[in-house]
Amino acid sequence: MKNVYFIGFRGVGKTTISKLVAKELEKKYISIDNLIEKKEDETIFQIIEKKGWNHFRKIESEVLAKLVDKENYIIDCGGGIIEKKKNRNILKKNICVYLTSNIKIIEKRIQKSKNRVRFFPNLKLNEEIKILIQQRTPYYEKLSTFKISTSTKTKNEVVKSILNFIQQI
Repeated sequence: MKNVYFIGFRGVGKTTISKLVAKELEKKYISIDNLIEKKEDETIFQIIEKKGWNHFRKIESEVLAKLVDKENYIIDCGGGIIEKKKNRNILKKNICVYLTSNIKIIEKRIQKSKNRVRFFPNLKLNEEIKILIQQRTPYYEKLSTFKISTSTKTKNEVVKSILNFIQQI
């Protein structure tokens, strides 16, 4: 089986859902953000604060490139991984599960999260989310092999739908 990459905006449930899918399929789970933090020996927030977004995106691309030869993994991607063309070229050769959610739910989840990295600190959070979703959605849509919303379904319903899809491949 090809790798299954979970894509979508921050706060849509990629980490939670991908871990559950990996467990159900008895596949290994990888978090690209966790690999970045291990590689840099700092949190994502520290990396971005000290070295900036360009450095973070560079490391993110390096980590993704190292996963190319692996198979049978469930991989949780950061929301912005789709911003670089070389990353999109890697992702499009695999199965991409695109998780979506409504903006109010995303905003609540981000506010509860310990990962409060901001792209546009001068904007209100909901304004930032709208801008980024507008920029990224075309990429998510293009890469999507399977799309599902986490807004109106339970975690178990989302996982069941994804498992049904994967088993048909």
